Amino acid sequence: MMKLCTLLPFLFLPAAFSQCPDGWETGLSEWTTNNNKFTPPPCYQFTLTTNRISNTPSVQSIRVKNGVAQGGAMSLTDYMTEISSLCYMRCPVEGAACRIAYYAAGYPYQILIDQDNSVVGEERNVEITGYAPLACEDIVDVPVPVPAPVPVPVPSPVVEPIAPVEPDVSDAPSDAPSDFLSDAPSDVPSGAPVMIVLPTSILTPVVTPVISPVASPVVLAPVGEEDPTAVSDLNTDTVGLQSSASGLTILPMIAGMVVLFA
Repeated sequence: MMKLCTLLPFLFLPAAFSQCPDGWETGLSEWTTNNNKFTPPPCYQFTLTTNRISNTPSVQSIRVKNGVAQGGAMSLTDYMTEISSLCYMRCPVEGAACRIAYYAAGYPYQILIDQDNSVVGEERNVEITGYAPLACEDIVDVPVPVPAPVPVPVPSPVVEPIAPVEPDVSDAPSDAPSDFLSDAPSDVPSGAPVMIVLPTSILTPVVTPVISPVASPVVLAPVGEEDPTAVSDLNTDTVGLQSSASGLTILPMIAGMVVLFA
């Protein structure tokens, strides 16, 4: 007996801290009874009015064909599952403020769900009216709207920097003065005379014009007369010819010296 009295406070502790409203279990029982009675036909229609305090009411006329709501909407079965989850299965979180009222026609023809969420302005009233079975062939299939594809941004092409190409200076002409001794043979002993090979353009001889001597006219004296100046004229011409011959001999020597020291 003592053990039972000791456990009593712990047994009532969850009920003391429960946030579910009074009569919560009664509402759940009523909901379960009505929900079990209702078996939706394959095809039907109803009107769904959703009202949030933060915006204007939304009214939808929904048709269900073979259990699937047209146009991507929710069927009655989908809404009843949502109501069960929000108003009863999660008490005391969301279900604490759920109230369900049945009108004269009974469930599910007239039903009002008042869900008071903890977020201000998100209170929701859901009213289901106008329920009626339909022949499936009378329902025109409405395709589910497909959202437009979101364009994928195309990345801009990455332009790689072009590395500058260094010029090849191995074959470039050098500005350094040319050294004629660089072509000399390596086996020449130290101190020996080195022959300098000059380019062909330097060895081109300079052609000196040769001046041909012009012979002086010889004046012939009349026969039988002696001209005292005849000998001197001949001697003069002879000396001039000798001088010209000496001059012609010296000119090639001078030209050779110029070529050698050029």
